[in-house]
Amino acid sequence: MSTEDENMSRKLVDTGRWWMRGSLSHNIAERIILLIKDMSAGKLSEAWANVTRGAIAEAVLSLTKLDESKRTPGECIKTHTVSSQ
Repeated sequence: MSTEDENMSRKLVDTGRWWMRGSLSHNIAERIILLIKDMSAGKLSEAWANVTRGAIAEAVLSLTKLDESKRTPGECIKTHTVSSQ
């Protein structure tokens, strides 16, 4: 793990925010989406399904707590974190 990755991991723990920085290929993104779908459907295990559904619900809940003015795509893309604080 690179120093930058370690710093970002620490920031996630320290701030409780979800980081959305970086980019990856379309193929990898599609595979990640399929993995998340499989996990939430319980294809790995019921425990993973519960964890995955809870994480998705938490992310959506954070979005609903944003001020109305910050919910537009133009505003959301200005920052790489989601936080309702």
